Amino acid sequence: MPKFVLLATELVAHKELKMIKSGDEVEFIGVKPKQVMWSSTDYPSDLIIGNRYTVKEVFTHLWYTKITIFNKPGTFNSVHFKKVL
Repeated sequence: MPKFVLLATELVAHKELKMIKSGDEVEFIGVKPKQVMWSSTDYPSDLIIGNRYTVKEVFTHLWYTKITIFNKPGTFNSVHFKKVL
């Protein structure tokens, strides 16, 4: 079997590592206005690229996920963040 082929269990485990959950630390990676419009979230104008934040709540929808973070008002599209492992 080629090395690049993942078993189904490995793929699920990998996906779960990337999923953002309440209490996770995330890093703000930036924003594209269309991502904000598409998910009807708040524009993250108070967030700083490269800064880390703690996730308060997660709202998973069919095609996107919204999150709130501690000490910052608003609901944000999860694609603006990467999970800190």
